[in-house]
Amino acid sequence: MAGLFICQQEIAYISPGLELRHRRSGIWPQDLAEFAKRLSSHPLPDKKIHLVLDQSLLHFQSLVLPWVPTRKLKPLLRFELENHFLGDLNQFTLVHQARPNKVRGQVRLQVFGIETNLLSQIKEALTELGFEVGQVLALENLLSLVAQSPTSPDFRTHLVFEPGLARIFCFEEGFLSSVTTLPQSQKYPESWLPKINGVLRALALNQKEKSTLTLERSAKLAYVALADFQIEARPDPPTQPLPFTAQNFLLEPTWLRSKGLLPIEERRAALLSEWNKHKGALKKTGTLAACLALVWALGLGLSLFDGSKRVTRLEAQLAQTASLYLPQVPPAQALKILKQRVSAESGAPVLAYPYATGLAGLSKIKEQAPSLQLSRLSAKGRDWTFIGKTGQAQDFETTKTELSKLFPAPDYVMTLSQKAQGEGEVSFSVTIKGGR
Repeated sequence: MAGLFICQQEIAYISPGLELRHRRSGIWPQDLAEFAKRLSSHPLPDKKIHLVLDQSLLHFQSLVLPWVPTRKLKPLLRFELENHFLGDLNQFTLVHQARPNKVRGQVRLQVFGIETNLLSQIKEALTELGFEVGQVLALENLLSLVAQSPTSPDFRTHLVFEPGLARIFCFEEGFLSSVTTLPQSQKYPESWLPKINGVLRALALNQKEKSTLTLERSAKLAYVALADFQIEARPDPPTQPLPFTAQNFLLEPTWLRSKGLLPIEERRAALLSEWNKHKGALKKTGTLAACLALVWALGLGLSLFDGSKRVTRLEAQLAQTASLYLPQVPPAQALKILKQRVSAESGAPVLAYPYATGLAGLSKIKEQAPSLQLSRLSAKGRDWTFIGKTGQAQDFETTKTELSKLFPAPDYVMTLSQKAQGEGEVSFSVTIKGGR
């Protein structure tokens, strides 16, 4: 199967019989349209492709969390990722790989994500060009698999170069912990190596364990690693430029079958294979599910019949009560008037659902606390729940004060939890219970 790479610097179609490369200008729809013009003049040997994307379109995040059972890991992970991904997590396609360590009581995770709408747009554009997309893969994930080997040290910093771009991979205990991409400035190309060396030294200072610095195979021809986590250009660099990162060997079965492979989206063939493997059991399960659905439908029908009889009976009782106390008023209006009278006589106010008031109040709070961002808001009756964050501690205090005014005690009971994120950012959760 061929591969289509959409990377920071190029779009490349790579198959055993053909390689087509196109330098990107920066915006993927326009780049893909220009690349399609080149494709139209070449008969492609294979239109079934693996789609490979890099960090120009993907998000990568490494986390270390307290150890929890596997069934509880996903909700904990989503809570932690809310502080690392821009926007609602429900708008992202996320995949993760975990490496638990019960001895240390922690679990390491690497997470790749892409906006679901963006992935759909890319796949639709490729389908219009006649491609059939198999697996969607992350370039950084493939490169990390190639960089790792049984003899690799547990703590390592690895450099991968291509013309005008350097990728720095950090591994902790053999697990990918960070990826940094450093493009070369066209205006000041001589500042590239000092910038890379500065990042390398900062990474070395930040690492708890002593790390080893290694270079990708082709990069060794042009660069040499020195002491104190630095690199320098060789005095006799090769006449041929370094190859681009998108290469056919990344799609070899060795890597596509590796346990460390983390597909962002599985190929349809795998789903069909699983269906063929288990379709006998699934048919039996489907028959049982159909029987259960029939029983449920019969029960629902009986419930609806019984419910309709109950509604008829209640409507008759309502009409009788209304004609007794308010004979000149329609039954529906009479019920409202009677409720108001009972509430007035008992001294209890008639409680409305103040959604509009609450939302208007939140808008005013946003004006006073500009960095306020709400990631979740729910309201049920007089109960409200907010989850969000502020970029400044002062905005958090303002939000807290204004919420207590918007939902004053003793009519409302407010429970608030907060977590400082550094540099003034505060994440918080607020639960408000209204009186009855």
